[in-house]
Amino acid sequence: MKSKLPQPLRLAIDRAKASFDAFESDKAIAPDVTASSVPLFKAQLRSQGKTIRQWAEENSFPPGAVYRALNGVEKGHFGQAHDILVAAGIKPATDRLAA
Repeated sequence: MKSKLPQPLRLAIDRAKASFDAFESDKAIAPDVTASSVPLFKAQLRSQGKTIRQWAEENSFPPGAVYRALNGVEKGHFGQAHDILVAAGIKPATDRLAA
C-alpha cells in the first residue's frame, strides 16, 4: 500500500532522484550547460590544434577555473565561471541585473 505524499514533497523527491540518477551515470553537469555543448567546444579546440590551457591563456582565464567550469564543478550561474562559459560559447550571454 502506497502512502499519499503532499505534492511539494513528491516533487522534491522526484528532483532529488533525478539528480542522484544523473550523478550515478556521470552526467552531473551544470543545469544551464547542455551535455553536448562542452564536448562540441572541446572538439572545436582539438580541430584548431589548441589545448584547453592555451585557450584559457588566450582569453585571460586561469586554466584551473576553465577546467572546473567545463567539467561542471563550478556551475557558471555567475562570476568567473559564467564568463568562461559565455566566452566558450557554451552559455548565451545574458544581461546581469543588480540585486
